Amino acid sequence: MSSVVLMLIVLLMILSLLAALFWSYVLLLPSQRRAPLFLYDHGDSPDRLNGAFPTDDVTTPYADDPPRFPPITIIAPGRNEGHLLSETLGSLCSMSYPDFRVIFVDDQSTDNSREVLATLAARHPHLTVLHNTTPPPAGWIGKTWAITQAEPYTRDAGWLLFTDSDLVYHPDCLTQAMRLALHRRADLLSLLPGLRYESFGELLGLLPAMTLITLKLPLYRANDPATPVALVAGGFFLINGETYRHLGGHAGVRGQVIEDVAFGQRAKAAGRRVYTAATHDLIVARMYEGFRDTFGGLKKNAYAGANYNPLAILPIAAFLALLGAAVPLYLLAAMVLACVEPSGVTLTTLAFALVAFVAQSIAGVRASRLLGFSAITALTLAPGLGFFLLIFLGSVVDHYRGGNTWAGRKMHPTDVQSLDKSTTPPAPR
Repeated sequence: MSSVVLMLIVLLMILSLLAALFWSYVLLLPSQRRAPLFLYDHGDSPDRLNGAFPTDDVTTPYADDPPRFPPITIIAPGRNEGHLLSETLGSLCSMSYPDFRVIFVDDQSTDNSREVLATLAARHPHLTVLHNTTPPPAGWIGKTWAITQAEPYTRDAGWLLFTDSDLVYHPDCLTQAMRLALHRRADLLSLLPGLRYESFGELLGLLPAMTLITLKLPLYRANDPATPVALVAGGFFLINGETYRHLGGHAGVRGQVIEDVAFGQRAKAAGRRVYTAATHDLIVARMYEGFRDTFGGLKKNAYAGANYNPLAILPIAAFLALLGAAVPLYLLAAMVLACVEPSGVTLTTLAFALVAFVAQSIAGVRASRLLGFSAITALTLAPGLGFFLLIFLGSVVDHYRGGNTWAGRKMHPTDVQSLDKSTTPPAPR
């Protein structure tokens, strides 16, 4: 065996060992074992979940249910979502909650949204449609600017729900969410929706994205009042109106691309209780439509998730490549070496690579279950991390070439804020 070949084998062994240690560590994290799952229509969920996560049973009232549920004002922005609104906004307006109103902000749509919204407003008298005609000013992100167009409706609201226009709601979603918020005594409750996909490109992006998010912002820490970690899904966060106004509303996170997480951080810093759970059935979303849309949607947030820190680019890229995407390649290379040149070194390398692959696969299965996907989708985690590497690098390039683009709007670097530079929240109550 030549010295060059030996050096390559040793390098493979080291990389396989590092990957094995990392993914084994991931399996031991509480975030892999204690992610709260909020189920309503259980169906086959117990068999599918196999006891992987603690669940809240909302099929019967909690002991502290109020005699009357409080009124809720729902604010939903949308831009060029006319092809979805009949199903998504229609389900939002048709929920069984006893007292709610919906404010939909049509954010400069150029499709058929206006016609669809007129039809829905005629059908649902508790739906109010606002047409925003002004682009976001300097220092604002499009979504936060659109939401503030509904600011007059937040001034006297007891509870507010901020949601997106691409979610489909179970009729009892709002009742059960408020029930959980009261039971947990939460000032802000967020639900991570069940996700569906209709193309391989969507799956390839969603699974690694959720895996990385829950590694960086584990739910068990996000729900711990003693930690500053917050994970809030902008697609569904229910907040006490007084808390919302105390935090300065969305104006306080006006330059945040990941405004939901920033809002959760501000809430926890101000001493408010934040609780987040995943759900499969109360709300469901198809976040992206195809490969191109998935790439663009995740690219918008990828570098923002690294706080626009140039020093983080190389470590993140190395992690995604060497400890993520390359794991199956390590196993394949180690198997070939062990067959061609069996020795203590090659067999040890094979053992490390096998541990890394198995541990990564188990982590993928757990992430799949949290999302409501089949366990077999875990096999896409490694190539998905490679896909996410391209997304991350694309996000970096776009940021330094004038800003990331989403929904036809460019977010100039001077207008966006990193999560660690969010507007200082008010003092704790």
